[in-house]
Amino acid sequence: MLQHTCLHSALQYATTLHIPLLVSALLVTVIYKYRSHAIGAHPRRDLKEPKGAVPLLGHLLVLAPYSGPKFYEFLEKQNKELGPVWSISLPFFGRLIHSDDPELIEHVLKTNFPNYIKGPVLKDMLVDLLGLGFFLVDGDDWRLLRKLIVQIFNVKAFHEYNSDTFVTLGHKVVDYLGEAADEGIMCGQSFGSLDDTEQKAPLAAAFERILTATAARLLDPTRKIRERLTGDRKTILDDKALINQFFQDIIDERRKEGYHGAQKDLLQLSIEWRDEDGKPLPNDVLRDHIFQVTLAAHDTTAQAISWMFYLMLRDGADKDIIKNLTQEVDDVLHGAKPTYTTHKQQKYGEACFLEGAKILRQCASDDVLPGGIKIHKGDWFSWSPLVMGKSEAIWGPGKRA
Repeated sequence: MLQHTCLHSALQYATTLHIPLLVSALLVTVIYKYRSHAIGAHPRRDLKEPKGAVPLLGHLLVLAPYSGPKFYEFLEKQNKELGPVWSISLPFFGRLIHSDDPELIEHVLKTNFPNYIKGPVLKDMLVDLLGLGFFLVDGDDWRLLRKLIVQIFNVKAFHEYNSDTFVTLGHKVVDYLGEAADEGIMCGQSFGSLDDTEQKAPLAAAFERILTATAARLLDPTRKIRERLTGDRKTILDDKALINQFFQDIIDERRKEGYHGAQKDLLQLSIEWRDEDGKPLPNDVLRDHIFQVTLAAHDTTAQAISWMFYLMLRDGADKDIIKNLTQEVDDVLHGAKPTYTTHKQQKYGEACFLEGAKILRQCASDDVLPGGIKIHKGDWFSWSPLVMGKSEAIWGPGKRA
């Protein structure tokens, strides 16, 4: 009995002694394995990286001072110091490979586009904002929703429907800038933005809050804990509920009243769409799809045009640019309304827009970019149009935006 007790005590002592040793050995092994990069990523000695990476955390501390809009300062800084291709690693996020080389971006967005998906991590970050629309889906789901959109983005549609709509809405914008506007912007709706110019519309305010909150999730491995501690999670859910209800009301109203226009708009085409079995789009997909089309217009067309006019009107800008643009409008239109045909004749205006216009994807399987740069499955690929617009390596000395 005494022997058994002694043996049991010895085993307990040995176990108590070994557990800390095993934990310590495991910790040392993990730190050694990830001594130069973040946990969850793999080392890439063939790629340039910013200085300051630490074991397990990678470049998380390097990024910390560049939160929010300052992130673009970080991108531009690395572009100047490391060149057009560089990489960082973040804990549990993996490896991000950034490039501002047009040839590499073309490979990702066009040549091998199906291989670069949104991926589960990005979907988890942005699903509260984007839902089930085309921004976050891949494969067959993306192709289906894209087919719905391209039906109104073609020359025939521009001639028969869109150009007249743009002219009408253009007059409304002018009226709004001069006095006020009381008509709609998209699908017959103004989204409340033109109802009271002295107050921010609830939908616009909700959209800005949820966009800011979800954008803060990018490159933040602590996002879920942070949102619950700060209350951001509840704000996101409340704002998303408001947005969902607004677009659901638009769909319900259209279904109730029908559509009597000569040319179907995107909302009507989406409502009437049926698959091979005669089934319509699920209601949540339809709602998110219409929302994302609105979001796409907000974040591309409106901002690109606003940026163009900002560049032309800022202090120090060449005053002849506005003068020449106005003269071209007068010469082409002669006081008439613009059309799709006259737009093609406004070469100076197009050049102004393109001069002023100077998104993350996850690799689904191993790939090799032009120049021999390897992209491993699970790696992230990013680029910045803003940084590219400022790159003298692309535009030449003295020609950055």
